[in-house]
Amino acid sequence: MKSKLIIKYKDSIRYIVTDKLYEEIWKDIIHIITIKQNNNIQFTYIDLITNLLCDQYYNCNDNDFEDVQYNIYLDYYDTILVFKVYNVVNEAQGIICDEKRYVINNNNEGNCIDNFIKKGVNPQIENIMDLVKSINERLPERQITNEYHNTWCYERDFTEISLIKKFAQKIVDNCNLHLERISEFYTKI
Repeated sequence: MKSKLIIKYKDSIRYIVTDKLYEEIWKDIIHIITIKQNNNIQFTYIDLITNLLCDQYYNCNDNDFEDVQYNIYLDYYDTILVFKVYNVVNEAQGIICDEKRYVINNNNEGNCIDNFIKKGVNPQIENIMDLVKSINERLPERQITNEYHNTWCYERDFTEISLIKKFAQKIVDNCNLHLERISEFYTKI
């Protein structure tokens, strides 16, 4: 089983293939970032490509490796990574297998509240807004269909609404944990 990792950064796109499962690929990426950050080395897009190509990952073209089972899109920004996984069979319908975000630039500006909002709330809201945009883009498809529940649009809507619920619950969980932390701290003072 092969996975194709499509890494986008500004105007650059790299195609990398591996036999690893997408969960392992995500762990590899986080491991690379963590090593750099623990050594106080600024992490870059080139670091990611170089380190991945040293460990069971291979360069490829867009049309190579027809036996790829998963297409993984990694959007690299200077401060955040967005990781989306599609099974090639369901990709045309937009059904996402997995989606993750990772804040690369963890400079702490402000106090714990600012840091919490930046890391515990904003990434989840961005995920939700991406899903809402995707759902809104399918409005014409929902308007013209007679048997909506038998369409791929219904399946994608159902999946994305479930993901919205998951991300919203993550915000609630993060808020509860942070409120516990700060209330414990301030009641001790």
